[in-house]
Amino acid sequence: MSESTIAGDEKVNRDPICLLTPRLHSSLQELAALRTSGQPVSSETWSSVEAVAQVLASTWDEAVEWQAVADLFRFLRNAFAGSPENATTATRNEVLMQSVQTLVKGLCELHIKDSSHAECTVGLRCSLQSLGNLVCSHQASENLVWELLTAQEYQMCTALLSSPDVKVRQYSSMVLYNCLSPAHVESLLSSAGSVGMIESLADMLANTESEWSLFILERLLQHDDLVTVFQKLSARCRCVLLDIAADNLTKTRGEDAPLPISLPFLEHAQSQMLERVWTMTKCLEAAAAGDPEISEICKLLKVLCLASAHEELKGSFADGSELLATALEVLKTVHLLGKSSENAFT
Repeated sequence: MSESTIAGDEKVNRDPICLLTPRLHSSLQELAALRTSGQPVSSETWSSVEAVAQVLASTWDEAVEWQAVADLFRFLRNAFAGSPENATTATRNEVLMQSVQTLVKGLCELHIKDSSHAECTVGLRCSLQSLGNLVCSHQASENLVWELLTAQEYQMCTALLSSPDVKVRQYSSMVLYNCLSPAHVESLLSSAGSVGMIESLADMLANTESEWSLFILERLLQHDDLVTVFQKLSARCRCVLLDIAADNLTKTRGEDAPLPISLPFLEHAQSQMLERVWTMTKCLEAAAAGDPEISEICKLLKVLCLASAHEELKGSFADGSELLATALEVLKTVHLLGKSSENAFT
């Protein structure tokens, strides 16, 4: 798929794109370079863009004109930004949208296979930005974009969130967040790929401080179904989620904002507490080494303490006898462990 191969291929030279390219490349480049957004795109321009997209998609498996691919998505990115009219016009064009889906899928698959392919990475970045702008400007396109990114039980999106390219990770999480309707949150949490997706988001947050991955994880913590996935996650990932929960429990909530954590998640944290206390007594070596499962116990305690003082969550502790007994057991166990050797509880 290199440009040198394309230049020397007679079949490519006969392809219709070579008749369109000189004129349309110039048009796309000029439009892509514009810094203003929201201006209506003429029907003539849309017809030209459709033609380019269709040819690029039809020749994807044979040869790729990388500059044309990048320019196409730069144009779409700018056309969609702040323009519901342009976004609506584009989504009504079935030929254009089918071509866009083919190109995005091809870019994703190639990047996952070879993340060092520079031209593909540039095209993928531009395509993800265009999808993000499309969803923000035209909510009705949400399902189309969601289905494209979450194909194969979220394997594609999970791989993009784990990409070595920082911008690909950030743009992917941005698109994902903007598609997170209640139905899509439920779909994500019930899917076979939910664990891999959440692990990737937690890694992103821990390694790059991505605000989009934080926003997604916050949304998941508010959903009742997170408890079905929580214990399947690694201890490190659970600790990230507990840190987010604790942080949000300390913040002032807006009048119409949802609770920072769901009631089923809070109930799950309470039920896990006693089990974790018994784990502590068996993990002196792990405690000394800073094992994440020991860290998780401390974070569970913090979340429960904050929730018990939270005006709208403290009612969940109305019958606190079991939790009180657990808390006393925690204090006793932590005291004994702290005295026994140098470890996380000393």
